[in-house]
Amino acid sequence: MCWNHRVVKRRDEVMKEDYYEIVEAFYWNKKNKSRKPSKKPTAFTEDGIRPMGESLKDLKWALKMMLKAVNQAEKDPSFLLNDTKKKEK
Repeated sequence: MCWNHRVVKRRDEVMKEDYYEIVEAFYWNKKNKSRKPSKKPTAFTEDGIRPMGESLKDLKWALKMMLKAVNQAEKDPSFLLNDTKKKEK
């Protein structure tokens, strides 16, 4: 399994506004025996994540990877994950 940071667009149904968060996206292709990751995420974290690390160097790396995800979403809209559908309760 592989993972990376991605930007997800979500909808606040109370405020009727869209917002963006950084999530961890996971890639796993169960059909592929060579264990190559799928091209599209198979799952991503339900909630946004915050930058953190065991050292300042780790924290800096996390921030760089998050910024890379934002830049990639700006350049290529297909990189942006969309989670704006109404949630069933």
